[in-house]
Amino acid sequence: MNQAATARQRFVDDVFVPLARHTFEQRPDIHSVMVGVAQYWCDEADDAVHCAVEYSTRHTPLFPHLCPERIWPEPEVLPPRGADFCRYCPDETVSMPNGWYSVPWDSNGGAIPTFEAYCREACHQEMGTDEAYRPFVLARRDGIEIVGRPVRPWIDPPVQVDLPPPTARYAELHERVVADLRDDGPRAVLADWLTEQADPRGELIRLQLDPSADPKRLRALLDAHWAAAVGRIHSVIARHGSVVERGFLTEAEVWFQDSEELGRVLDDPSWATVERLHFLGTDTQLLHPAMRQLRRVSGLGAAALREAASSALPTLEQLSVTCGLREVVNALNHTSAFPRLTRLEVPARSSSPSDLAALDAIAGDRSLCVVVAGAPMDALAGWLRALPDGMRLGWTRRDGVGRPAGWRFEMHHEAGQLQVTGHLDTMHDNASLQHVRDLQQAIGGDARLTLKPSRYYDPSPGDVP
Repeated sequence: MNQAATARQRFVDDVFVPLARHTFEQRPDIHSVMVGVAQYWCDEADDAVHCAVEYSTRHTPLFPHLCPERIWPEPEVLPPRGADFCRYCPDETVSMPNGWYSVPWDSNGGAIPTFEAYCREACHQEMGTDEAYRPFVLARRDGIEIVGRPVRPWIDPPVQVDLPPPTARYAELHERVVADLRDDGPRAVLADWLTEQADPRGELIRLQLDPSADPKRLRALLDAHWAAAVGRIHSVIARHGSVVERGFLTEAEVWFQDSEELGRVLDDPSWATVERLHFLGTDTQLLHPAMRQLRRVSGLGAAALREAASSALPTLEQLSVTCGLREVVNALNHTSAFPRLTRLEVPARSSSPSDLAALDAIAGDRSLCVVVAGAPMDALAGWLRALPDGMRLGWTRRDGVGRPAGWRFEMHHEAGQLQVTGHLDTMHDNASLQHVRDLQQAIGGDARLTLKPSRYYDPSPGDVP
């Protein structure tokens, strides 16, 4: 680990774990504790990094928690507190061990190099918690989980490992894996061969294929051999945003610093198992034929979209872009580049409902869901009026990050009634129930609202009035 990663682990072990343990001992009703971080660029120091501790009676907190001291500007009527609270809440307290009132934290010192890679750019104290803060670490009664992902990984890049090029035999067995990603047989064959070569990746693949494998051993293997498991493209992959499943990289957050780096890794065969790809930077982006199994791409800019539309991505099902809907229509017109595309997310600030009809003509017989990210609540009615028959409308509050974040809603008309389904994709960013209530008010009383349970959310009868 590099110096910043070591400091983050020290904070978890020496500060956060004792805090969580003490909280759980003192308050049997609390089931989770979480720390979020934010970097303010107009503070007493230009880049001060602050933290917030939140507590919940839920298995996973709804982040961010809202209370009088954390909403800016303060509303006339506060949302109900529900199951979550923080140290500012007037009716809730957790006395910290050793007399702590909050966690030890050096906002203008060590916290900056330790956590700034996990903070959004250009945040300030006039922003709401949901805009500025990002969760970093979560404690439940059954364990600790690092839930934060770097948003600026180039500040704190992973230690690069000099990996040898793959042998001809490895390339042959790897190609058999890629030929059918759903079949575990070729993976097992490759695992056996790697084990014969005394390569620890063999054990990693075998254990990830075994549902009864020891999770501690799995974590230890992945921690020690992450770069080897990901391949030579690890130099452009954010480690905490990567997912290695059944022995191979399936999800990645990627950034290319320059065209030289792009050329060095772009045609690497390790891309062939990646199914979900998110671009963290907008300067240098490119989709390559080596990325032949992509099902979901997010954070894609206009230039990269036009380039991708000129080639074929037959497996792509979900696409999130940072350009407007009109640019998407222009890029996809007269092409069949994405024949399996069923979900498209665009920023509302640069999109117009009038472009839905043109997109519908391109979609043809496909049932397409168009997600307008960041659309003001009072604008949803206009989007719904322009929605062509058979097309679905989606909404998320977060605009511009390109990655599923917080509440996601899908709307369509069925039997003369508006059907609205809410799903919490992740605890990051905009998980507050206030957004559910705002949407409910915006769409009025003629809609049927259903909240679906997920990994991050277990609906409670008190969540929606």
